[in-house]
Amino acid sequence: MGDADIETSNLVFVAGNIGAGKSTTSSRLSSALGGRLVTEQTDTNPYLARFYDDMRRWTLHVDVHFLAERTLTVGREYRPGGVPTVFDRCYLEGAVFAEVAHGSGLATDDERGTFTTLLDSFATVLPAPAALVYLRAEPDILLDRVKSRGRGYESGITLDYLQALQEAYDRWIDGYTGSPVIVVDSGAVDLREDEALGDVVRRVRARLTG
Repeated sequence: MGDADIETSNLVFVAGNIGAGKSTTSSRLSSALGGRLVTEQTDTNPYLARFYDDMRRWTLHVDVHFLAERTLTVGREYRPGGVPTVFDRCYLEGAVFAEVAHGSGLATDDERGTFTTLLDSFATVLPAPAALVYLRAEPDILLDRVKSRGRGYESGITLDYLQALQEAYDRWIDGYTGSPVIVVDSGAVDLREDEALGDVVRRVRARLTG
């Protein structure tokens, strides 16, 4: 079968650090593309509350559960050439949080290895997206956003933690080869504005149409 006969993936992943603007961008992007939006429901993770009480004990459990739910959804929503489906998180981002957890001593070498093996296994069989939109902002901007939205479970997030995540995110995106990447400086542009969003929409649409 020639390249012209291969239908383009309908999947679009939006990725980025905490507070980078994933939820807002995903929602607006899916509407502009006339597509579907898939949002992550964190309250379905049975380990999350226990994780905040004892991070060392429950880190691997939380990460594996999120990975399982995310990968199942990717397989379910994949429709080559179908209606664009925008995810407000990329399942591969789990590698970022696993790296930071390991670096901070919350995960052992064995736990990090187990999670990486699972993630790599899923990545070899799951379909690639048409594009990955990477939202990047400096950690001080992210912290201001986190504080302003006032989510109780985010109250313990520190600048150091966001900095560690951002450094891991940048390493991750530098090594990402699964699809075209659209990098957006979400600290400099307001994706709630039509002009800024329009540029992202045009770039994603070009990938969806091959």
